[in-house]
Amino acid sequence: MPGTVTVACKLPHGLVLQEQTMVKRSEPVMGGGYREYEIAVRTGRAITVAGSARPVNPSEEVEFAPHAGGYGLTPGVDRDFFDRWLAQNRELDAVKKGFIFAASSDDRARGMAREGKAGLCGMEPVNPRDLPTEFRSIKTAEK
Repeated sequence: MPGTVTVACKLPHGLVLQEQTMVKRSEPVMGGGYREYEIAVRTGRAITVAGSARPVNPSEEVEFAPHAGGYGLTPGVDRDFFDRWLAQNRELDAVKKGFIFAASSDDRARGMAREGKAGLCGMEPVNPRDLPTEFRSIKTAEK
């Protein structure tokens, strides 16, 4: 085992990472007979990666995952596991656009997250001082 990595995730809700194995199954078809198909079946343990969201009214005993540059950081993820997951999910938009990545150390992950090359993921909360154009023309009721 080559060690662990720190996984950075910009998605607010985080992500559950789990490996998959392709399994052959068969199903009946109209007119009789069966056809074979492959389906991905989750295998192994699931690892929950922290997202960028924070609770609005946290209680004092809640412990937050570390954050940097709009990414939630999850240290101590097995490097082999993450490499296999990344290979299986290389076509996922979050992977392609850099919303989830891993670094060899916590400091390196913080530095990469602060660079902010991924930009906005589209799930950020709305800034009431900078509303989208379609909402600016809405008038509120006068008291």
